Amino acid sequence: MSRTIGYFSFSVNLCLLCALMLNPVHAVVPSFAHLETRGYSKIVTHADMAIINVAVISDAKTAQQAKTLSDNAVASLINKLTQAKTSADKRSAPKSPQAKNTQAKINMADIHTANLTLQPQYDRQKNQPRTLVGYQATRQVSVTVRQLSQLNDILDNAIINGINRINYIEYQTSQAVKIKQQARQRAIKDAQQKAKDLAEGFNTEIQGVWRIRYQDHQVHPVRQQMRAMALEDSISQSYQQHDVTITDNVDVTFRLK
Repeated sequence: MSRTIGYFSFSVNLCLLCALMLNPVHAVVPSFAHLETRGYSKIVTHADMAIINVAVISDAKTAQQAKTLSDNAVASLINKLTQAKTSADKRSAPKSPQAKNTQAKINMADIHTANLTLQPQYDRQKNQPRTLVGYQATRQVSVTVRQLSQLNDILDNAIINGINRINYIEYQTSQAVKIKQQARQRAIKDAQQKAKDLAEGFNTEIQGVWRIRYQDHQVHPVRQQMRAMALEDSISQSYQQHDVTITDNVDVTFRLK
């Protein structure tokens, strides 16, 4: 019996030690009077850039044919996006409902292509062995658009050049780093103000900061799924009227006098 109790005691102590090592924040409990507050902040700003994720899906009898179709569509789109329109080109180019001449040049560094994926396609009939009928090739392309006014034209050019799937549009702000710093400072001030109010409410004073717990928060961009729109003006505006929300928080333990 003594061996069993000793083993159990050792196991419990080991578990507690592991828990403290895995959670160092909770390993030390202050023995003095203190209070804890959480500072929170939220900043909403207009999106001024976006990342579009599109794909081309090609079906063909052979894997090589399917690959070639996908590669050609991606190459055509990249060539279209990276070709700048000069003022002379815009004046001399004929007007066409499909031709978009307001598009500025997209930097090659803002275009990212994914690797090719190939999948065999089978004809499956009941009570019959499956039959290979061809191959399907898929390639994805992500484009960073730094002027939202050009987003609709870029999507049109993608479709014209063979892109047949628009996965999503991810709205972002080019001032994310600056706004995150502002949100952090606001969260700090919020924690300080809460501590001050609580201390005054309980007729005591804050002596100083004992511990700060902080974890960096990533900006969560807004993703828009594609949907049909009736009017072209409404389509263009729907790609521009979006906000990005940036939040931050900090946990602070204050020592009381």
